Amino acid sequence: MSNEDITDVQARICVCRQGHMCLPVVLAHWDHVETVVLHICECKPAAEQLVARGFFPCAPKQPSMAFDISLLELVTATMFYIAPNISGWSLGLEWFWKERGYVLGARDNLKRRFSAAYLWFNVVRDQTNNCVQEYIISIVNETCLDSEDNTTPNGAVMRNEEATAPPLPPLDPPFRLLEQASTPWSASEPALAHPSTPEQPALLTSAPVQESIPPTSGPERRRIRPSEHLRRCCPLCFGGKKPELAESQAHCIVALDVNFAQKCLKGRVVDPPIQHPNTYFVPPTKLNEMEACIEACRKKKHSGSSNLKLRLPEDILKDCENSFIAAQEGEAKASSVVYADTGLVALVCRHDRPLWVANMTTPGERQYYAFALLDHLFEELPDDWSVGVLYDIAGQIERSMLKHGILSSLYPRMVFVVSIFHAYGHQWACQLLYHPRKVVGFGLSDGEGCEWFWSSLKRLISSLRVSGRHRRRLMIDRQIHHNRVDGLRKLGLWLARKRQACIKKETAMREILSNHNISPLVLCAEWAAQVEAQTAPLKRRKKAAGDEAIKHILDLHKQRQELHARIQTIQASISKLVDVTADEYKLTAEE
Repeated sequence: MSNEDITDVQARICVCRQGHMCLPVVLAHWDHVETVVLHICECKPAAEQLVARGFFPCAPKQPSMAFDISLLELVTATMFYIAPNISGWSLGLEWFWKERGYVLGARDNLKRRFSAAYLWFNVVRDQTNNCVQEYIISIVNETCLDSEDNTTPNGAVMRNEEATAPPLPPLDPPFRLLEQASTPWSASEPALAHPSTPEQPALLTSAPVQESIPPTSGPERRRIRPSEHLRRCCPLCFGGKKPELAESQAHCIVALDVNFAQKCLKGRVVDPPIQHPNTYFVPPTKLNEMEACIEACRKKKHSGSSNLKLRLPEDILKDCENSFIAAQEGEAKASSVVYADTGLVALVCRHDRPLWVANMTTPGERQYYAFALLDHLFEELPDDWSVGVLYDIAGQIERSMLKHGILSSLYPRMVFVVSIFHAYGHQWACQLLYHPRKVVGFGLSDGEGCEWFWSSLKRLISSLRVSGRHRRRLMIDRQIHHNRVDGLRKLGLWLARKRQACIKKETAMREILSNHNISPLVLCAEWAAQVEAQTAPLKRRKKAAGDEAIKHILDLHKQRQELHARIQTIQASISKLVDVTADEYKLTAEE
C-alpha cells in the first residue's frame, strides 16, 4: 500500500462520535519487527488501517500483531509445494527475528497469531478473487446481451437495411467458435448467434463467460455447452465445440477412483464452518439424496420387462465382484468410529484434471459416491453429450444400473470401461468388453489419472489427518485450485507427450499388420466372433442332468459286469467241450 492510502484512512472524518482508543500493534516484516500505535474507532477500525499499511491482522477488531501481506503470500505459495506446517513457519520466523534482537514473548503466542492471520488471509483472498471473477463475468454477459439487441445507441430499433452489416472476413477457428456461440441456454432449436458490433471486441463473446446469462421467459431452455465450472477445469475437454464423433461413442472421458489415505480423525471440538467459494466438493445433501435414491431403487421390485440386458453372464460378474474389495460394499477399509472422514472419491477427465471430489464418511466404498459424481457431471453437460467412464469396478456399476434401474435416464449416454491397472484382475470375458484397449474410442486413456491427482495431495495427508473437518476440506480445495492453475501451463507438454505415444503405438501396429499381410476387415470380423463366443452365456441344462448322467454311468457299469460274467461262462463251456462236432465248437466260439 502507498502512503496516500494510509493518509486517506487516517484523515477520514470520524462520524461515529465515539472516543478513540489507542491500540499498540506489532508489525511483523520478513526481516524485522516494529510497534505502532493505532487510533481506532467504529469508523476507522484497526483492520482497515493495517491493510492500508500492507499488513494483515491476527484478529478482526483489536489485533495485537499483524503480518506483512507479502510474507503471507510467500508462505501461502510455499505451502502448495511442501507439507503444510504452520508450526514450522512460526517457529522459524520467531528464531529468525530473535537472532536479530526482536523478542516476541512465548512461542505459542506467535504460533496462534500467525496461524489465525494465515487462515483468514487466504479466506479473504479467495473470497475476493471469487467476487472479482463473478463481476467480470456479469459485465461481459451484459455486454453480450447488449450486442444481441439490434438497437441504436439512442434506443431506437434499427431498420433492416441499417442492421445489415458487411460480410466479415474469415476468422481463425478459435474466434469463429467464439462468434458462433451465442448462449449456453437455448430453446428447443438453438438460435443463430448475432455478430458483435464493430465497437465491441470479439473477446467479449467468448464462451467461458456466457454461462450466467439469464434465460428469458418462454419455452424450457436446455444447455448447449458445458458449464463454466467444467470449461474452467479442463478447456481441452469442455472449452471448444462439441466433439464430432467418427467411431467413438463418448464426447468426453472421465475416471473415478477412491483414496482411503485422505482421512480425518474425529476431534473433540468442531472447527469453524469455513468453505471455499468455488469448492470442488459435491454437497453432502446431494450425497445423502443419492444414497436414499439407490436404497429405494434396490428395494423396488422390477418386472424384468426392460430391453436392457446384462452384457456379461451373472456368474462372471459375481466372480469379478469377489475378486475386488472395492466391489464389496460391506468391506470396511477405514474405521468410522475413529475417523470422521474416511477418504475421498475423485472424478477427473482424461487429461488428469480434477472435476469434482466427494467426501467419504462410510467405512467402505459405496456405489452412491460414484453415482452422485456422475449425476453431478451430467447436470453440467448438454443433454446430447455422452460420457465414457473408467472405474475399477465399472462392470459392477453398470450391473447395478441395469438390475435396479439406477439413473436409468442417463445409462444410454454412458460407456463403461475398467481402469487399465485393474483390468487384468477381472475375468477374461470381462476384459473382452471392459478393457480400455479393447473398446473403440478410448485410445490411450487408461483411467489412472486419479493416481496423479492423489500424488499431488499426498503431502497433505499427515497434517490434515489431525485437523478440523472444515479446514481439511478448505485446504484440499485450495490445493486443487492451485494445481488447476499451475497445470494449465503443462497441458501443451501433456498433449505433445501423448501424441508421441500415439505415433509410436500406431507405427508398431502398422508394422505388425504389414508383416502378417492380413486385412483389417478380416481381423475385425474374427475379433467380433471371438468376443461373441467367449462372452456368451453357457448353454442351459436340465436340473436333473447330473442325476441322469450318473444313472447312465451306473447302467453302463452294470452292463459291463453282466457281459464279463457271460464271457466267463462261455470260456468255461469251451474248456469243457471235448466230444463235440466242429460246427458246435465254432458256434460256441463265435458267441
